[in-house]
Amino acid sequence: MIDGFLFTTLAEDVFTLVYAQLELLDGFLTSTNLTITDTGEAVLVNVLLSIIRIVLCKQMHYGRSMLFLQDLDSCIARANDYWIMGEKTSDMMLNVSKKYYNHLTWKAHDLKTGLDEWGFVTSLVKQEASNLIDQLNSDAVEASHHVAIFIIQVVHRSDIPHELFSRHWEEDLTNNEVARYIVRVFANYLPGIEDFLVTPCLYHKVLITLVRCTICFYLKCFVLKASRIRISTSWRNKTGEKFFRNPRRALMRMTHDIQVFETFFQKFSAGNVALTKIIGNEFSSFCTLLFECSSYALGGNSLESLSDFIIVIHKRTGANLDITRHFLSDVFTLMGQKQFRYEVRDIFSKTEGELRKIDECIEGEKNMGFPVQERSTESVYFQLDEMLKSIYEERILQEKATFCGTIKTIF
Repeated sequence: MIDGFLFTTLAEDVFTLVYAQLELLDGFLTSTNLTITDTGEAVLVNVLLSIIRIVLCKQMHYGRSMLFLQDLDSCIARANDYWIMGEKTSDMMLNVSKKYYNHLTWKAHDLKTGLDEWGFVTSLVKQEASNLIDQLNSDAVEASHHVAIFIIQVVHRSDIPHELFSRHWEEDLTNNEVARYIVRVFANYLPGIEDFLVTPCLYHKVLITLVRCTICFYLKCFVLKASRIRISTSWRNKTGEKFFRNPRRALMRMTHDIQVFETFFQKFSAGNVALTKIIGNEFSSFCTLLFECSSYALGGNSLESLSDFIIVIHKRTGANLDITRHFLSDVFTLMGQKQFRYEVRDIFSKTEGELRKIDECIEGEKNMGFPVQERSTESVYFQLDEMLKSIYEERILQEKATFCGTIKTIF
């Protein structure tokens, strides 16, 4: 720790070697009188490209290794390391293009037509350096995700997953004690994390990821309760899991829980306009998914408009037909409105064709080469679609093996 920040010597070690090689190159070009010659420029470009590509290759290979993301401190340190390395890469290119080799034409990053030969190759160097900076910044953000994951894992390991949505939570805890306990856990970590990170940008990434972790955790507990009820119903209530005694009161409890979460995160956004907007959007989207769906299950909205809302659910649960169907079924199961299940089944059946078109459209975009962000195994903590997929995957496989995926077995 230096100046209150957590980091290792990685950035210093790597760029000490890089600058040593550049000094050696500069000395060689000067001693051989190749500094301003075509041969010298060719050697320079090749060396620069080699250095940048080697660092990029090593970063892509080791940057997200879990060997370096073992605990909270190591994740913070790695996020700082990679961010500093990105800044050092920018400084290196500035020194190369402005201080040592300013006689060359250093054009914009994009390789455009109309450049002379050296303008083309130096732009190639800058493009490769830009790729390295992008990779480093991306890995710094990935490390910040792990910071948030370690915090939410504290909640996962507590009694909260069993307490949330329990009969005690529904009937006795009238002041949202479970939600308030969760945010107290967060409050124990966030101020220190903000102090230890080298840039507010990384702290904002941690905060946004923790918002998404909280939403995924809350919804996961909700869905797993529905799953346990299914099992208890199938096995004559051997698990002892109970429906909500008063679904409307449970919905009110959930509404107040989410308000506790959003108020907490908005406070820690410290008035940052962009951050406040992102947090608001995340909770707004979540409320639409959970509360609107629950409202349909409770008869608060007309089932005639459910087909339109199913499309909204489908897009927000990852555009997976089976997941959408299971999620919708779990909400209606947990809210205890069995009288609606046949109507919902028919509505879903009529909507299925449109949902498949959405799936085909998304799959078509993938095939056309649109970039798709690679998801790590830890994304189940903060990506809603990945979390739901992890919960429903086994059930979907069992359903297809036993019933060939017929809708009537779900509703």
